[in-house]
Amino acid sequence: EIFMTINWIDVSIMIIILLNMIIGIRRGIIRGIINLIGVITAIFLAIFWFKEVGEYISLHSQLSREIANILGFVLIFLGIYLIARIIEIFFKKIFSLLFVSWIDGLGGALFGLTKGSLIVGILLVIITFIPLPVFLKEPLESSFLANRFAVMTTIVYDYLKDWLPLSIQFNTEEFLEKFHLNLIVIKDTAKYFVSI
Repeated sequence: EIFMTINWIDVSIMIIILLNMIIGIRRGIIRGIINLIGVITAIFLAIFWFKEVGEYISLHSQLSREIANILGFVLIFLGIYLIARIIEIFFKKIFSLLFVSWIDGLGGALFGLTKGSLIVGILLVIITFIPLPVFLKEPLESSFLANRFAVMTTIVYDYLKDWLPLSIQFNTEEFLEKFHLNLIVIKDTAKYFVSI
């Protein structure tokens, strides 16, 4: 019955999850965690400091303030991410010398699953708050996996909400309404994940 309800949205979600698991196996959990922390840290520091860096660039160049701000954001992000990459490569070499790369790979697969789920959740939030054409809206609402991930996204979001900037917070009830989710679907989802 489940396979009868699967559409191209479900297939896309499965591909995202699978690709992240494969990348996780190749990269390993240590590099995966450092990479994710690096990206998140780079984004947050870029958000908080891009205006100061942009102001400095604007004062010492002929660039407009808007362009300087964008350049400031990019420079901060790339700088922090580059540092994270260097640390990532260093730890990978240590794990290779300790001959525990298979443990690192297994952990990487689990980390890839988590990261892929996070990406799917973020994509769902983004696309549900923009006007969608019918060919996207209908399969999204009827998607078996999208509905389940929508519920799980709101659960995770509720735990993290207080740590997030106000600019990226959203109304979870409005988000779930986009999928026409009701209490029955949410309860079924909770039972499914508890039974795993």
